Amino acid sequence: MTLKKPRPQAARFASFSAARSQRGTFPEPVQAAYDRVLKELVERYEVYDGVKQEATANPIRDLQEAIKSEYAKVGFTDSEVSDISQAIQNDLQERHMRAEMKWRMGKEAYDAQYSDEIRLQTAKDALKDARISVAVSTDVLDKIIADGRLKSQFESQTSGGLVAEWARLRVEAIQFGYHPTVEPTKRPIYGYLTSGGKIDEDSLMRISQYGQLQLVLKKDVEARATYTSEDSISFSSLEPAPFGVPSAATSVSPDNFYSLYAEAQIHGGVSLQDVDYATVFVRPADEIDSGQNGVSEEEYEKISAALSRAGIRVVPIRDAEALDVNTGEVKNRYADEVSSAEPAEPTPQLHPQLTPTDDIEEAKATGRPLRQLQRGTF
Repeated sequence: MTLKKPRPQAARFASFSAARSQRGTFPEPVQAAYDRVLKELVERYEVYDGVKQEATANPIRDLQEAIKSEYAKVGFTDSEVSDISQAIQNDLQERHMRAEMKWRMGKEAYDAQYSDEIRLQTAKDALKDARISVAVSTDVLDKIIADGRLKSQFESQTSGGLVAEWARLRVEAIQFGYHPTVEPTKRPIYGYLTSGGKIDEDSLMRISQYGQLQLVLKKDVEARATYTSEDSISFSSLEPAPFGVPSAATSVSPDNFYSLYAEAQIHGGVSLQDVDYATVFVRPADEIDSGQNGVSEEEYEKISAALSRAGIRVVPIRDAEALDVNTGEVKNRYADEVSSAEPAEPTPQLHPQLTPTDDIEEAKATGRPLRQLQRGTF
């Protein structure tokens, strides 16, 4: 097989730097207090002549007062301000813990695991030949088909991971700029990035808790998607980046439990029209009964028939097989050749769904990032 040489990924977001001028930021007094707290927390663990430098002040109170004052001015309720304040403090606490870890480990040992270069490489590896997929349980397939779309945790009250609205609400506020009261239907849908351009038994094991059926989304969805190299709710200090843009800030470390998969966040919803095709691992019924992940041949036939009526084909993967996510073809998983899809056409600017707005009512109604909430991710 003759492989096409992919074009440089850098061209995909050619004007990304220009688009960053549109990114969100905390109100100036909040940002200034945030910067003071962060500086204090980091410097608390700087070492000079072998002596740990203790903090000389605790500016957390100033930050809390700035948050309460500034967000009240623009119409946030006490409850909403409380959620915002906690989200910002959670972010700072994680950064504090990393500063302490660096002090305890020593710079050389810390950088060997957590340097910007290593974390950037983690992001590049996650994006290489990746497609965005969403894992769903076959138990809810009929509901998805009836609704014609996927529902957020705020609507379904279910998840293969953590079901905690308060935690997700705070993370989405600081990572994306979602208003605390944004409509549940406008909140992001969570998926994952395929690993190395393929789906096989091993990669499916990493996301098995989320469901047996994998919905591979169309390429045009990528323009309104962000990603983190790890589970976003586990690390509120992660800074999601637009899909296709490598960033060290999307990762904490490649060696922790939450690096089993790279997470994708799709903004603006996911309908069945956004699905390119579906795939599922098919194995003998006796293996399913013994607890192995996948579905039986009989289940596969039912799933295929149901999705076929919705206009979606289902590609089965069986033992010793792997699915090339970019071609939708199944082959022997041990084959040496791996195809690369052509990169998407260059994206001149951020998708409107990812562009911050100053209008609180618009942010509530549409799910667009609110500039005053967003930490400055995009």
